[in-house]
Amino acid sequence: MKRGWRGLAVAASLLLGGGCTSLPDAPEVIRLAADATRLGNDGDAGPHGVGCAAVRRNTHLSDGATLHLCWPVDAEQVRVPGAFPAAILVPGGLVSAERYAWLQTHLVSRGYVVVLPEFPLDLPLLDAEPAVAARALLDELATTGDATLAGSVSLTNGVGVLGHSLGGVVATQRWLDDADLGALVLLASFPADADDVQARAGDPVLVLSGARDGASTPVEVSAGFERFGTPRWLGLVSGMNHYDWTDGVRDDERAGDQAATRPTAASRRDALRLLDAFLDAQLGGDPQGWARLDAGVFPGVELRR
Repeated sequence: MKRGWRGLAVAASLLLGGGCTSLPDAPEVIRLAADATRLGNDGDAGPHGVGCAAVRRNTHLSDGATLHLCWPVDAEQVRVPGAFPAAILVPGGLVSAERYAWLQTHLVSRGYVVVLPEFPLDLPLLDAEPAVAARALLDELATTGDATLAGSVSLTNGVGVLGHSLGGVVATQRWLDDADLGALVLLASFPADADDVQARAGDPVLVLSGARDGASTPVEVSAGFERFGTPRWLGLVSGMNHYDWTDGVRDDERAGDQAATRPTAASRRDALRLLDAFLDAQLGGDPQGWARLDAGVFPGVELRR
């Protein structure tokens, strides 16, 4: 099943033309300044600054994809030395990529390189190739060379793939198709009925959702979670709804969701405690992340395995 994604990723990395841009030499924007006093504890941001740039890559089915690439920078807005674990963040259906900038920024501040692709019509189910291009970009960043960001990505523990809502369906399909995607995170999401997720039993999965989610209900999310093999973790966040994962919630989205019973910032912080522990353990190989996962104590989150 795997090898269609890998072939597309290689092809995407080789395509040249008007839809492509070179790797950036410097950030186009600094989303967060470096601050050594930020320790990254308890779902908080880490010490790194966050530099971002838009990278264009050609795709087969459209005029090309815009990939929002963010990486850790220091107080001088220069790339932090070293190779960092990496992740792809797939937006939900009819939700623009920019509405997940808060989550991308959080992860990068803690020492990750994260690519957030844009999808045609904001529908990742129609054309998954921006995610393929994101995967190829991370492969490119993992290689050594003269570019400023060359060697900035470590593939030691594979690339993580996260997806919200319908983006989680696409993330799952990419994870099933590429054995080098090392960890899967579903946010308010569950796999499509036809996907044989048992094919990757033994690879880590985290499912995070809100107890007040009216679009991907706790019953649906729990049923999807049970289909995965171990190791797996399910976190049900108290008071959180479907669109607490996004900024800029529209009135029509609120109408199709349940009302959250806690402030968004509080729900997100509780969710991030578990997400950070999972990614630090699975992608970063951090013993402290493993210890937090093993202890299983995450305030505001009902945890199952």
